[in-house]
Amino acid sequence: MEDSLGYGAALKRGLAQAIEDIHPTGSFAAWGALRDTPPPGLNVDGVGNISVPLSGEQIQLLIEKAYQERPGLSSTPCDKIFEFPAAQLELCDPDWQTHLLQLAKTVATKLGVDKPIQLNLEKMIIYGEGATTAPRIDHTEGIPGMFGTLTMCLPSAHTGGEYVLKRNGESKTLGRSDANHWSFVCWYSGVSHELLPVRSGHRCALIYQLATSPDHPRPSADILDLQKLLLRTSLKNWLRDLANNYPRDVPSHLYHALEAKYSKAPTSTKELKVQDFTRMRALQDLTHDLPFSIFMALLQKEEKGPIRYTDCGSVDSQNEMEQVAETLYTVKALRTLDRTVISRDFKFDSSFCLAQNPFQYMPNPSKTWTEDDEAIYQYHRAALVIVPHERLGTWMARCATESPEDTDNKSDYLGNNDDVCGYLCADLWHLSKDQYFNDCHSALSYLSSIPSAQKTMLNTMCILCISIRHPKLERIDFLKVAFQYSHYALFQTAAFGHRGGLPFEFFDWAMHHLQGLPDELRAEKYHVWIPLLIQSYPSMNESLKLISDISNFRRDPADSNSVLSSPEIWAQDVTRRCITNFPAIAKKPTVSDGELIVNSIFDLREPWPESAELIVSVIDRFPQAHALAFVFAMLLQLHIRAKSEGVPIGAIQELYRTLSRRLFNHRRRLCDIITTKKVVWRTGWGRVVFPPPPGQSIACNKGPNDKTSADSGLIVHPEALVQHACNLNDLSMDPADFLEPFLEEISARCSTFSGEDMAQLWMPFLYQLIPALNSRSVYLNKPAYQRLASRFLEQMEQTMIGTRPQVGLNFPAARVSKCPCPECEDLNCFLLKSDASVYQIALPKKRRDHLVGQLATWRIPCDHRTLEIGRPHALVITKKRGFMDEVVEWKGRRYELYSSFSEHLHHHLHILLAPEMYNYVRRVVLQP
Repeated sequence: MEDSLGYGAALKRGLAQAIEDIHPTGSFAAWGALRDTPPPGLNVDGVGNISVPLSGEQIQLLIEKAYQERPGLSSTPCDKIFEFPAAQLELCDPDWQTHLLQLAKTVATKLGVDKPIQLNLEKMIIYGEGATTAPRIDHTEGIPGMFGTLTMCLPSAHTGGEYVLKRNGESKTLGRSDANHWSFVCWYSGVSHELLPVRSGHRCALIYQLATSPDHPRPSADILDLQKLLLRTSLKNWLRDLANNYPRDVPSHLYHALEAKYSKAPTSTKELKVQDFTRMRALQDLTHDLPFSIFMALLQKEEKGPIRYTDCGSVDSQNEMEQVAETLYTVKALRTLDRTVISRDFKFDSSFCLAQNPFQYMPNPSKTWTEDDEAIYQYHRAALVIVPHERLGTWMARCATESPEDTDNKSDYLGNNDDVCGYLCADLWHLSKDQYFNDCHSALSYLSSIPSAQKTMLNTMCILCISIRHPKLERIDFLKVAFQYSHYALFQTAAFGHRGGLPFEFFDWAMHHLQGLPDELRAEKYHVWIPLLIQSYPSMNESLKLISDISNFRRDPADSNSVLSSPEIWAQDVTRRCITNFPAIAKKPTVSDGELIVNSIFDLREPWPESAELIVSVIDRFPQAHALAFVFAMLLQLHIRAKSEGVPIGAIQELYRTLSRRLFNHRRRLCDIITTKKVVWRTGWGRVVFPPPPGQSIACNKGPNDKTSADSGLIVHPEALVQHACNLNDLSMDPADFLEPFLEEISARCSTFSGEDMAQLWMPFLYQLIPALNSRSVYLNKPAYQRLASRFLEQMEQTMIGTRPQVGLNFPAARVSKCPCPECEDLNCFLLKSDASVYQIALPKKRRDHLVGQLATWRIPCDHRTLEIGRPHALVITKKRGFMDEVVEWKGRRYELYSSFSEHLHHHLHILLAPEMYNYVRRVVLQP
């Protein structure tokens, strides 16, 4: 039968049976508080009746009459421990026997003894302040049938004095007592027991020998181990096969659903009922010998489906689910046995559960309803999770990072349901944004005692960081985890390509975290880890701000240490790395980036050849057209800084000659230059809007740290081109060296410019350039300037004005079909007349409808109406747009262009244009 089940099914069935065989049979040691106060009548020879709680006077009187413990049995001086043998003790009240019989039953239950036991009073012991005993095991049989010991602690004012009891590697600390209550501790013979030091006061106890009838088998703690034998064997086989990876379907973990029904989810072992607690303790005992761990989990099954409406007036019947459309299984909370939450909200795979259907016999679910007429049923069940150390790290990594399938919001459906919130812990539904990170940190802290599992968890998170589409942890959380646990591979993976998506808050957190690290680790993270993040920002402004903030932080006296004593050198090194790496990171370099890069290069104070080489390398690595604004910004800032830093003019000229050959290429074409209308302008909420007027800004798409529009920094403005041209002119006394080749390049490519670019960029550039050059005493009657002006004017005529409308050439003549009827022939004659705009003809309705149909069929741009005056009525046809309208508009466009051209270049027009063109422009302007 087991062969037919398959390995996984057989394993689960065997392990489930082994767990079910564990029953509450007691423990090798136990503690309890007496619910019923023992009767009075405890008489001590030489002292008299003892009243409780014991007073200080009574204790001193008892000590005076007591014997001191024999040397060798304690680890303290003998004057700290005093005792009375049983012969000096008498229980005078007859009710003591009844009380002891009831206590014997309680002790038998706690120790798992299924036969009557008797209590034999051996002695009374008083432990003074500082008293303690060495660990020892009772091997002698005080009375026939003796199998254990009971100590009954009398109420007295004291602290400390608990018993530490050990057996087979398991340890218990029992014996908590106080001045107002009776309590007891019992254990089997063969159990090691010691008394912890009494910190204050005196602890007084009655010592009883536990025994059964001598003719019965003597109870032993070894009998308790028999129940665990099958469980131990099943677990050992599973762990062995998992370590050997054979067979392949060995489960990595298993869920054991708790049998008891709980009105509120248990969050600690103390809240488990007896049956579940016994089985949990059996598993916990085996963790000392076998490499596995156990956790507590809260499982959830969620069903969604449409609401079934009925004719019944009952509210409940109207809100029943018609059918289940979707089912989602989730682990809502995963806790260690000490109540620490280490994960939540991850997928629960029921195939890893020992029970075939863990939700089959659950009570009525909690029910909620949405505004979309959807019913939601939720079932909950507590479980133990058994995880071998072989797979513990991998499993915990998935728990910490993966979300349940198809889950968008974890609390919307439950936030207003009082029943569910009462069942589940409130902290599951009010998560802060850092909660998942805190859980992950708790999980890794838990694994600190299992280093191999902790390392595996971090390695697995390195893979999951990039393979999961919607992880619970954000990038900043992965980075924090890697930072805290010094896992560089995870750090590199999480840091790769963040492209500005990393909030500055991370660096504040990192700086404070580093303060508690040794110098060696601090130095590594400052010089290797943090620069990796800074140089991944696509904005030089953000990178430089971070460098400045961190440098200032390191200058703080509170952060001083010998290892990191040169923040200036660190800042220069990271700045150069950012500049070198910038072309690989920034996809859309802006004007601001260009200015900051040049300033930063000069601030590095490197020799000029190295600075020039770095500038050239940056520009070379941005061949795209959208980088022209960035390139021009670099050139403009280069001219300013080189002049202020006193760089020799010859060196600047040589650099400009090098850059001039690289300025334009097959990818960085002038016709692709970015203008205002080529940028998609969006508000901060993502809505597309019209571009702002000149001089105004708008809140566009923003990164987490950037408050301005990135795309706006891609725009090339006429002012930048003019300033660049002026700088080229200032580089040499002869404009033919730099300026004129630049203008000739623009003239040669002018035919590729669109009308929109001409109007927005190139014409304003020309209008500003000519006065600027004239102010610098540049002779404008040279071919380079004349060609630029005439080419610009020609391109504007072609793209914005067009050729004069001519009927049959660029103004199509509208016609209806070659209908032989005279009405259509007359209509065509009207349509062909460029000076005719209205045509009226009186016709019967049938003929009028014929003409209207012809106009519609051939899509003639005319309006029509019927004059209901006279017989027959008249059809009036009006051209929507005639030939003369086109001519008037064309003349208007021509006048607007020429008048603007003449207005801006009035004093230079006769120099820039050929005489014929100049006269033509003046004639059009003077006679519109």
